[in-house]
Amino acid sequence: MNQLFTCLGILCALFFTTPGFSQKAKDKRVDIKYVTLPAEKLPTDFTTYSVSVTGDNIAIGGLSTTSLENSIKMDGFKRVGTAVDGEFGHLRISVNTGEVSTGRMAWKTRQESHKDDKGVVTKTNYYWYELPCSGITSYKIVDPEGNILSSGNQNYNSTTKSKEYTSSASLTAQESNLRSSLRKGYAADMAQGAVGEAKSVLSTKYDFAFASDDVLYYWIKKHPEEIAFEAKLDKTIAVFKALPANSPASEGLSQMEECIKLWSRFSEKNPGSDKDLQEVYLACNANLAYTYFYLDNLDESEKHLKRIIAVGEKEKKAERLLERIGKIRTQMNFHNIHTMHYSRDLTNALPPSKVKELEEEKEQLAADNNSLPGFMVVKTDTVSGTFMRTKADEDFIFGPNGNTKFMVDKAGKMEEQDITKSDVSEFVIGDRKFMRMSFSPCAKGKSEAASHIMEQLYDSEKIKLYKYYPVSGALSSAANEFAYQKKADAAPVSLMDTQFLLFNKGMANYFSDCGDLKDLCTEGGFKMNEDDLIKAARVYAEVCE
Repeated sequence: MNQLFTCLGILCALFFTTPGFSQKAKDKRVDIKYVTLPAEKLPTDFTTYSVSVTGDNIAIGGLSTTSLENSIKMDGFKRVGTAVDGEFGHLRISVNTGEVSTGRMAWKTRQESHKDDKGVVTKTNYYWYELPCSGITSYKIVDPEGNILSSGNQNYNSTTKSKEYTSSASLTAQESNLRSSLRKGYAADMAQGAVGEAKSVLSTKYDFAFASDDVLYYWIKKHPEEIAFEAKLDKTIAVFKALPANSPASEGLSQMEECIKLWSRFSEKNPGSDKDLQEVYLACNANLAYTYFYLDNLDESEKHLKRIIAVGEKEKKAERLLERIGKIRTQMNFHNIHTMHYSRDLTNALPPSKVKELEEEKEQLAADNNSLPGFMVVKTDTVSGTFMRTKADEDFIFGPNGNTKFMVDKAGKMEEQDITKSDVSEFVIGDRKFMRMSFSPCAKGKSEAASHIMEQLYDSEKIKLYKYYPVSGALSSAANEFAYQKKADAAPVSLMDTQFLLFNKGMANYFSDCGDLKDLCTEGGFKMNEDDLIKAARVYAEVCE
């Protein structure tokens, strides 16, 4: 008998786990963070904001000016000082909380009857005060030129009510306190309402605001891969929980790869009229539609939404998401920002006053120096800036006693960076490239090979030409040197080396593997200058076999 029940149990287990039998989609909520695009387009150099909240209602309502100002936040802009220190942002948000005015407080009463189980009626009188209040609040958002970008005001005119008392004497005894309390509460509501209105306008019209949606994802119960479905949904919850609003969508897609693979397996084949298969089909397509939507692949999201609409009845959520995709595409095209995870680098964002100071400093530097844009590579980091060289000089001299400075904008100030440091692997000035290389200068007698600054004058697979720049104050700082490096040379060979003391003969020997070039060198066809040396290198690279 026991064996019979065991067999029946096994058969039942197999029956109830057969694909398509009583499969049911269960949902879990997934919190997904993203960045909204604003309704208005501001200049791209608008990167800061400042906030000022004023008005008597702050004190009347028992509120803190600092707390109210700090509650006005922007995610896509950097907060800077206020009118207190004279420093304003590109967006200047001013909120006036106004001052509440009150009328004559009125006594109010009502009677309430209650019948108990025995039919006995009890009458209770209730008493309270009502205080007429009115006032005006306003907000204003202004750009650096004083133009009003947005403004608004709110008229308040209503009655506020105290709590109800069952004793008229108790109410009368609290008249003064209740009047103060009602006035205080109304003033606080006005102040917080004004701040709330400014916050709403900032968020929708100007900010790249962080937002989140609570989205229903699905897993399939009583399915052969029930465990996998639930595990992938739990992973989805964890991935989106850890993903900041402005993290690149590619990060989320890479972490969701396994989940997408599982859902895709059951999202392709149309289930026809089979209700159980429809349940799985719709659930998997919904998961994919949401995943692709929030991770910037709107085309794929649309594809899965259309599958849902084609099979499911009354699929209003899918239709609403399709409409939302259309609106988001319009916004993306308007801003030319095609992501729901837009991130602004606000590290060096400065208020307009600091920007002006920095521009004036740059103008002064430009007046005293020749300037060229450039960058240096420090280990794996690239640092951009401007190279300045004294106008009277024609060539670069690097080092503490040199004539060339590399200036970088650091938090609103121009700071000099040392390009001669050993961890600077290369730097570029305009269209000229300099790098650190192993080289033996020979101007004051050949020295041991060390790391030196070399400018690349000519580059080809067969030969390269460099110019050596001594660091001002170093032992071998007598002069610049030119150096060739053939493909077989381990390091650049200085043309100040002893083998080139008889220059024509030295050049002929160096290029002895090219007969025509050797003859030109022997005949004195090249001099020790940049143009001639580049010409010789070109002949070797382009003519010689």
